[in-house]
Amino acid sequence: MSHQHNPRFLRGVLTLTMSRYLVRALGLVKGLVVARLLGPELYGLFALLAVFMGYSAYADLGLFGGITKALPVHLARGEDERVRATERVGLGGVALFTSLVAIVLAGVLWRRGTAPPATLAALGLGMIAQQFFKQCTVLLRARNRIGEAAFAFSLVQILDIVFVLLLVVPLRVTGVLLGEALALILATATLVRRSGFSLRMGWDARLLARLIGSGFPLVISTMTFLMLQTVDRLLIAGYLDRTSLGHYMIGVFCASMVYYIPQSLEYVLFPSFREKLAGLAPGELPPARYIDLPTRMLSYVLPPFTAAIFLALPLVGILLPDYVPGLGSAKVLVMGTFFLALVTSATTFLIAADRHRPLLGVQAAAVLLDLGMVWGALRLGYGIEGAALATAGSYFVYATGSLLLAYRYLRFPVKSVPRRLAGLYAPFAYVLVAVLAVARWSLLDTGNTIATVALREAALLLALAPGVWILERATGAVSEMASMLRGAARA
Repeated sequence: MSHQHNPRFLRGVLTLTMSRYLVRALGLVKGLVVARLLGPELYGLFALLAVFMGYSAYADLGLFGGITKALPVHLARGEDERVRATERVGLGGVALFTSLVAIVLAGVLWRRGTAPPATLAALGLGMIAQQFFKQCTVLLRARNRIGEAAFAFSLVQILDIVFVLLLVVPLRVTGVLLGEALALILATATLVRRSGFSLRMGWDARLLARLIGSGFPLVISTMTFLMLQTVDRLLIAGYLDRTSLGHYMIGVFCASMVYYIPQSLEYVLFPSFREKLAGLAPGELPPARYIDLPTRMLSYVLPPFTAAIFLALPLVGILLPDYVPGLGSAKVLVMGTFFLALVTSATTFLIAADRHRPLLGVQAAAVLLDLGMVWGALRLGYGIEGAALATAGSYFVYATGSLLLAYRYLRFPVKSVPRRLAGLYAPFAYVLVAVLAVARWSLLDTGNTIATVALREAALLLALAPGVWILERATGAVSEMASMLRGAARA
């Protein structure tokens, strides 16, 4: 039984996805409250500091990637002593490297006058706490304990909501960062007690070097991917102002919801891919279904979700009237994120197959393209809408390049590639035409934002029905996905 049809695999994906969306619903409330209380300018400052927090996640220099690779092998062989050594040395290295990065970064930002010392102290604490929490989730992931991983993500997000909402009013941006740090600390302590993991640290220079050597290509790849997602925000903060960044971040926030299903899929797929690839003979190619099935599933599922979020964006004007200037860029970012999300399984597979360097080339090209186009858009006066359009274009280039790389690795016939790409992009093109037609249909405009959104969502469902029927007749994809979901439900 392939892992895609394995009830345990599907249950893991669905559990993690559902838990993330449940928590995301609560986080949506938190995000709206924080954005409203801070206002665009302070929200822009928080967004800028959050970018630095994201980059600090890679202060481990690849240790987590090395642990993720090594632990499943040691566990499968019953090498308990190597398992313990890997965990302790990895944690010791992460604690050292992250502390140094936090201190240096806080000092640089303080000298530049980016934020007050208290805010930077909360940022540094969050950086360190983030890595300890990540250590626990890496260990769960390596052991394929996906249900516990889902619990971990849910717990930290719930605690985050509680602490942030308590602290944001009296402490503003500092309160948001401190609340996030406290949530990570308490969640980590809970996980340690529940899982039996140890936070004991060790030091072995040779083992540390091996883990870094194994995981560093992965951290370079993932950091480059993070640059693809954040270079637009850094340029907006530099060329415009924090208020503009705050407006832009509403689009980023809404677009992130498109990415949660693929993120959950990635989290479950990586250990599974590593296990499957390890069992192949030298020179043996993995089955094409490792990429085909998850990617096709995403190409069918993501466009309707993307369209639904797109049509719901006018609600932002009710909830956050100060952020209405960001709605134009939000529409572009939401639709553009489809391409970023589509190739999650393909890029996860390439990383698991140790194809870091070719993928890094694709990522670097997309980053440079995004950098150049966003810079040009801002210099020419196109504002955050131009930046969003440039970013969406770079996402398309990244997705296409990643798919071509995966097809080349699996030695797909060159003649079949255009047909495969067209098959993946066709559902999105169909939904895009439908959603733009629905959004521009004046008869659906009632003058009441909530009623208009509801009518447009209903019209979208009607517009998609013929496409679903055609898709089922042509590919049987709907029946296939329904069968997969029933299997997971029975499990």
